[in-house]
Amino acid sequence: MARIRTASRSASSRRAAPPRPRRRAFTLVELSVSVGLLILAMVTVAGIFSISSDAAGRTASHAELLEASAALHQRLGDNLSRIVPGLLIIESPPPTQARAETTQGPRYFRLRHDRLVFVASYGGEGAFESVTDPTRGTPQLPLREPAAASDALVYFGPGIPVVGDGTPAGIRRDFADESIALTASEWVFLHRAILLLTSYNPADHPDWSPATSGPRHMGQVFTTGALPPFPGGMLGGGSLETNFPEYYEGRLDAVVSDPVAGGLDATGASLISFIEGHTVTDADFAQMFRENLGPARASALWEPSLAPITASFTDVNAADHFQRAAATFLPRLADFRIEWTDGGRIDPLGPDDLPNTGDEDFSTRWFGLGPSPIRVDGTNVPDITAPDDLRYQAKMRAIAGPQNPANPNDDTASPANPDNDALATAAFVNRIEWSPFGVSPNVDARYRAVWRGSDYDRYRPRALRFSYRLYDANGRIQKPAHLDLNDDGVADPEPGVTPFNVVRWGQEFSVVVALP
Repeated sequence: MARIRTASRSASSRRAAPPRPRRRAFTLVELSVSVGLLILAMVTVAGIFSISSDAAGRTASHAELLEASAALHQRLGDNLSRIVPGLLIIESPPPTQARAETTQGPRYFRLRHDRLVFVASYGGEGAFESVTDPTRGTPQLPLREPAAASDALVYFGPGIPVVGDGTPAGIRRDFADESIALTASEWVFLHRAILLLTSYNPADHPDWSPATSGPRHMGQVFTTGALPPFPGGMLGGGSLETNFPEYYEGRLDAVVSDPVAGGLDATGASLISFIEGHTVTDADFAQMFRENLGPARASALWEPSLAPITASFTDVNAADHFQRAAATFLPRLADFRIEWTDGGRIDPLGPDDLPNTGDEDFSTRWFGLGPSPIRVDGTNVPDITAPDDLRYQAKMRAIAGPQNPANPNDDTASPANPDNDALATAAFVNRIEWSPFGVSPNVDARYRAVWRGSDYDRYRPRALRFSYRLYDANGRIQKPAHLDLNDDGVADPEPGVTPFNVVRWGQEFSVVVALP
């Protein structure tokens, strides 16, 4: 009986135990909400990561542009601080036809490609070193230094981008071939220093032959080419590409003193003296020399040379083209503009020709080429659909014009600008400045100023202003802007209530360098 009762209690206990609850699965709605929240979290994290990555990329690209601009500013300032008095050339060719800034951008911008030429000297320190001398840094000759000079002919301006085999990549040396034009972000900026070697011993630099017959002599490079073996130098009417391909191709970075009696010494002073006797401000660059030996071709001084952007591994003759290029390059720099000032004020008397009446304009006056606020049809409303018609005009020290109202000195019409004088006006109009259209607006307007000899000493610029646009390698730097094609301070189109908006790539910089 006891067993029966015990078994009965056990069965009773089992029957009295509460049922265990069953586990319920997620419903389809709950699962969908969970997955949605997970996706939202992932998208949010990805968005934050993308924003952070983009911000970091923009910061890096911005730093890249700042660094490139600082490097150019430093190089300009350093070389110009060493300028040899007696030669300074500013060349502003007609801007290109309208170009796009990038392959994604609109074709609205006419690009400037100004050039600067002068002679610099480091006073016997030999600071200019050849980069084409093959003894430079070779293991066989570790103690032998490359050819070096204290004086050099310096060029700042556009270079012609080329691929590895030396073939031009789209822009000819006059930048006129619009059928294969490169966008602004594909341009290359060039800094070149042609060393002037007063003494040169071939035994010290074996196998150095940027030219087929060794380093060029000053006479070969710069003389008239009236007699062999001078086939026509840079100032002698010869072809730069035909007679001096090593210069045009960027392989020649040194010239040496003439070995013949009466030859030119390879110094900045002798080069300045030689150039001073030639006409370099004429319209066609082909006036006769003072010594009546032949036509001048002074434009060779400021013509850009090739700027190799890749090394060739297929053409044995150009395999070291990049390594031996006699220049330094800054890629993705375009629209390079040069202006100069003599330190004078625009109008220190004002329209009433009286001092201290409140209408004076004490702003510093700048000269050079600039956009004209007047369009071809006579209005000041640029045609967005025809940007090639945008005109430019020279702001000249010697000629009065809308952009230079207080010049020149004119005692008959009004009191003279105190910052002008008749001798300076005469010098600029006769010997220093040249523009085929004067100060009149024109699609093909250009400007050149050449200071030489006594003109340099008396009328040289007190400062130069350089403006340019740099583009980052990845195209991250871009922002919307109100387009002002004619640079009159009013967004285009004009008149109108809605400015013309466009995305601009890169960043514009402007630096001022004082001259000693």
